[in-house]
Formats: sequence, structure tokens, C-alpha cells
Amino acid sequence: MRTKSVTSTWPSIRYVLSTSWNYSKRSIIYYSTVTLLTAMQPFLLILFPKFIIDELTGQQRPQQFILLISLMFIILTFAGYFTGYLQNLGLTQLMKVVFKQIHAHTAQNMNVDFKNTEDPVYLNQMEQAKRSLQSVQNGFQGLFHTFFACLAGFLAFIGYLTVIGRLNLGVIVFLIVSIGCSYGLSLRAKRYEYKHEQQLSELERKKKYYSDIMQDFTFGKEIRINSFNSTLVFLYNLSVQNRQEIQSAISNFYFKSDSLDIVIRLFREGIVYGYLAYLYVHQRITIGDFVMYTTAVAGFSGVLQGIMKDLAHLRTQNLYIEGLRNFLEIEQGEQDEGTSLPLPKGPYTIEFRKVSFTYLGNNQPVFNKISFIIPPHQRLAIVGHNGAGKTTLIKLLSRLYEPDSGEIMLNGINIKRFAKTDFWKLFSTVFQEIHVLAFSLAENVSLREQNESDSLRIYDSLEKAGLSEKVASLKLGILTPMQKLLDDEGVEFSGGENQRMMLARALYKNGELIILDEPTAAVDAIAEFNLYTKFNEMIGERTALYISHRLSSTRFCDQILYMEQGEISEAGTHNELLERSGKYNQMYQIQAQYYKGSEA
Repeated sequence: MRTKSVTSTWPSIRYVLSTSWNYSKRSIIYYSTVTLLTAMQPFLLILFPKFIIDELTGQQRPQQFILLISLMFIILTFAGYFTGYLQNLGLTQLMKVVFKQIHAHTAQNMNVDFKNTEDPVYLNQMEQAKRSLQSVQNGFQGLFHTFFACLAGFLAFIGYLTVIGRLNLGVIVFLIVSIGCSYGLSLRAKRYEYKHEQQLSELERKKKYYSDIMQDFTFGKEIRINSFNSTLVFLYNLSVQNRQEIQSAISNFYFKSDSLDIVIRLFREGIVYGYLAYLYVHQRITIGDFVMYTTAVAGFSGVLQGIMKDLAHLRTQNLYIEGLRNFLEIEQGEQDEGTSLPLPKGPYTIEFRKVSFTYLGNNQPVFNKISFIIPPHQRLAIVGHNGAGKTTLIKLLSRLYEPDSGEIMLNGINIKRFAKTDFWKLFSTVFQEIHVLAFSLAENVSLREQNESDSLRIYDSLEKAGLSEKVASLKLGILTPMQKLLDDEGVEFSGGENQRMMLARALYKNGELIILDEPTAAVDAIAEFNLYTKFNEMIGERTALYISHRLSSTRFCDQILYMEQGEISEAGTHNELLERSGKYNQMYQIQAQYYKGSEA
């Protein structure tokens, strides 16, 4: 998994601002205006009180006094109103930008190379990127808000320098040094927080997984019958507890940092206010000047300290944005070798040439220079015990994974030369894992919206898969919603019915290459044999691969590969392998009792 090193904060600032400008120019315009209004308001509170006090202690003109009070009230009211109004408008525009980024995050998950979906490093990056988009204080929104807050602080800082500079430059130097110490404490606390961010993301991912299982009704029977609920609750609570311990450690670190900051602040303000009192006692400044300078010093300290904390926060947000950008920039898949070629016309010959493959993080290869050929129109059964590498072989053939070495050929052309989206059109697949979508039955079969589906083909596919009677019993027919997650009227199919629905999906797609990866595990052996036999008749002359550790599909297959520990230990027809009295024969004799009645 590719991860870039953290660099300067400016690239992240440019990324957030340019992304916001691209998707919503008004978000930048509104927040820029708010920044100017925010920077201006403190000086109104510095200057107007000075003028008012000087008037009260000087010429004491009632009309001038009323005018100053009125102006201060009107200007501050309008400035505060427009600041809040524009801030709300800007926040609405900013959320549009964030939703665009969430969409990009979702699209990355949908389109990224399949191997990443089984990589813990990628999954942690995904979780961190998601957190950087969901949080208001951290990540994309955190950097956006902090940047404009910091900009407002810099504008106010320049104004305060102008006011305090008239008093004594030494005061400014003292304030900057003391506030710099506060900045160091803040930066140290922020770095400590981010250092634990990966642990928090991993714990959050675990917590979400346990929570999803406890709320997923498909696990309900297993959890109750096997009394697994207490274990799940324990694991969930453990992840929550571990997360709380890390959060508590972060909070304690911040508490110590803030405590030291308070001591520094008391020392700073005591020295400065003492100096101003000395000037007033010796009549070097007026009461109005004293109020103005004390207000300015307090404001200067607050602004400079805010800038320091914002800069530290920006540095931390840079880490979040770097993580988000790294995630969004992960390559969508292996690059095609040169220009993608158009798919050749069938019939198709598939060849594995000395293919080797090892899963990321494993030392033991799944395949080591495995070779075989699937001629056109062949029925090929790949059998063997669980863990023999059968499903991995299908992942390589369908380009969900790429071989470490060797080639997989389609009509003599390396399949890497074809665009994946074009190549996948050849396949009608039914995998072992069944995923029923909370959409209509028709949409589950066609995997298209209702107005893009062919109803006649859907009915035909369901009938061939043996679900015509089930469909006839449904009040809404193929428009019946599946599951109850999105619709209270949704229906729940049995395990066997769900697997037949997956077969109907494969028939509807009508691909040239059929792959059945143990799709009938939820039906009994005789029903499985009958279903395979009927399905074999339906697919006509198309090439078909049957993956199973049960042997109901092998009698009508042209070729059988028996796999063991990632190697093809036996190959031949059903009768040939029985005559050899090898591992295939042994497996078949154990299972034969389930099929003899059907075969007769």
C-alpha cells in the first residue's frame, strides 16, 4: 500500500481551498468576508470605549457621547449580524464540498483494486480518510475553518501591533515570546493526539464491525442458538473500552498542557498589566489609554495565542488531509500494458502459463507456476478440499487479483491487455458468498434499475433457476422488495432460494464464460446435483467452470482438476480419475452415497 510522507502544510491548504473553490466558489467568498468582519470587530471594542471614556473624563459633551454610543451599537450589531448570516451561508456551501469529497471516498471504495479490500492497511487508511471527512473539528472541515480563523487572527494581529507598538515595542516582544511557549505546548499535545489516530481508527473499525453484526438480522439465528451474544457484547465493549482509554490518555495530556499554559498566561498578564498600572500612576497614559491598552494587550495575547494554536492545529490537520489525499490517490487498479485491446470474438480458449501467486503478507505461495488450458465450450470442474486454492484461481482468472508471475491468456492474448470493464463483460459468476440487496427482486437479478431491466429476461432467468413458483406466490411478483431493511413489506428468501436467485442473476447477464464458485452450499446434495444438471443444459455451448469441494458437478464435465495445496495433483475425466484410485476417487467414494439415487 502506497503511503506518501507528510510534507509542508501548504499543499494540504491548497488542496482544501482549490477543492472548495472548484465545487463551491461561494464557500470561499462567504468565509473570506466573514474573516474580514471577524478581524475588524475587536478594534471597534478597543477604540470606541477609549473615545467614550476620554469624552466622559474630558469635555463631557452629551451629544458627542450619545453619538459614540449609538455608532458603537449600530456598527457592532450589523457586523455581528452579517458575520453570523454569512457564516451560515458559507457553512451550507462548505457542506456541498464535503459531500463531494464523501462521494469521492465512496467511489474510491467501489472502484479500487479488489486486493485492497482484503488489506488491513488499506482498510485502516479508508477509516482514517472517512473520519477526516465526517469530523467538524478535524480533517477537511477542520483545516478549512482553522485556515480562515488563522487568517482573521493574522489581520487582527497586524492591527494590535499598530496599537501596542505606540506603547512599547518591548511589550510586544515579551508577549510574542511567552505566547510562543504556549504554542510549543499546544503543538506537542496535537502531535500526541495524532500519534494515536491510527489506533483509534483500527478500534473504530472493530467497534463498527461488532456493532454491525449485532444489528444484522442475518446473524440472528447463529448468535442466539450458539449463545454468541455475550461474546459479541464483550468484544464490542472491549473495543469501546480500549478506545476510551486512548481518548482518556489524550485528554490527560491536553489537561497537563493546558495547566502549564495557564501558569504562563498568569505570569504574562501580571507583568503587562503591572507595567500599564505603573504608566497610569505616573500619569504617562490617560484612563482611556489604560482601558484601550489593557483591552489591546488582552486581545493581542488572545489573538496571538489563537494563531499559535491554529498553526498547531493546521499542522495536525495536514496529517489528516495527507491521509485523505493518499487514500483518494490510490490507484484504481493495475495499469494495462500499453493500449487496451478490444476483446476478441469467441469461442474462447483460456490458458494459465506458469502462474504464481502469494497473498500480501503471506510467505507461503498459493500457486507456484501452475499451468493448464481450458478449450472453448469446455465444462471444467475444479475440485478439492477447502483451502486448496480453488477460489483464488477464480480471482486470478477474473482479474480481481493479478499473478505475481506468469500469464493468463485469452485466445493467446494476456488478459492484462484488455480493459477490466470490457473483460468482466465475458463473465457470468455465482460466488459462494450470497449478497442479497435490499432492492426489488427484479433489480437483484438484473443489477440494473427497474427502467433499465428486461422483465421478460428476468422472468425467464428466474424460471430456469427454479423460482417461478416462488415468484408466482409473491403479491408484487418481480417488483417485490427484498429484505426489510428499506421496506417493511420486504420478503426474506430461504438460503436455497437466495442461491437460485444468484443463478438467475448469472443467467440474466448471459456471459460467455460461466463461473460457479460453490454457489449451492445451502442446498442438499441431491438438489445440488439436479440443479447443476439443469444449469448445465441451460448454458448451452458456453464455457463453464464449476468450483466445489462436493462432486455433484463433475459427472457431466469434460475435464476435472483436483487441487491440493495450490497444485493440480490430478487431471482427467470423471471415469479416468476414478480408475486411478487417487485422491479424487477417495473423495468421490465418500460422497457417492448422496448422488447414486439421482444418477440412476
